[in-house]
Amino acid sequence: MLRPEFISFNGKIVPFDDARVHVLTPGMKYGAGVFEGIRGYWNQDRGEMYVFRLKDHLDRLQYSMRVMRYGDPVSSEAVGAAVLDVVRANGQREDVHIRPMAWVDGEGEMMSAGPIGWMVASLARPFNPATRDGIHVGTSSWRRIADTSMPARVKATSNYVNGRLAGMQGKLDGYDNVLMLTEAGHVAESPGSCFFMIRGGKAVTPGVTSSILESVTWHTVMTLLADITDHAATERDDRFARWAHRYCFHTRARNDIHNRAATHACGDAGSDADGRRDHVCDSVGDDRAGTRIQRQALRAAAQP
Repeated sequence: MLRPEFISFNGKIVPFDDARVHVLTPGMKYGAGVFEGIRGYWNQDRGEMYVFRLKDHLDRLQYSMRVMRYGDPVSSEAVGAAVLDVVRANGQREDVHIRPMAWVDGEGEMMSAGPIGWMVASLARPFNPATRDGIHVGTSSWRRIADTSMPARVKATSNYVNGRLAGMQGKLDGYDNVLMLTEAGHVAESPGSCFFMIRGGKAVTPGVTSSILESVTWHTVMTLLADITDHAATERDDRFARWAHRYCFHTRARNDIHNRAATHACGDAGSDADGRRDHVCDSVGDDRAGTRIQRQALRAAAQP
């Protein structure tokens, strides 16, 4: 992580090292926190920072706090002003990843609903080669959390333990990332990103009832695909449906769109020539579709 000079902490601009939370807050002890990941794109020609779909991210943050039963949620107006203030305070003239976060503060116990602490950080986000080169992905044995256990559609910090375990196992098995399935064996998402594939000339992606995060980037790509291809569908695909794809990619706010270089399956039945276990296919897709979506996404809904 490239450390910024300042962070907005409870509405005030403070030095990076002064943004501190006590270790006994419910947010720390019980994972009672929600957050957003927002991209800011620096336009060198205009000398302006374009924050991508800020209102939609703030609306989702409000939704997350409501679902998590926060007693006195911070307002969208306060968070939105802090986003702009912290970018200006850091004088950032490069692409950034903006992280608003709200948590249950104070000295309460598990069921505490407040008080609410919050912060906004703006971190430099250099170009990620994975958006150009693609990634190797396996199918994880860890299943995606169900809406009946945790609110999978909410961007809650505690939900990410699920993806963290799957992603760490994937790294140990030699993959860049993994694809997670629901308890019923349908495709859900990857840790921190949504999944799309092109099959039979049509775009297919798991729907919001497949235990995915209701992603702003996912919604953007769905809209753009409908404009580009006149068709974008959500389906409940099982793990074998991925073998029929011609091209697939991941979407996430942090790193835009990842083209998938190859798809594999995690397992324990031996290794392929690259040392990856249970290599089931190696379909290298044409990345022009992802690049086109990426370019249009940057033009589509950015706000100066």
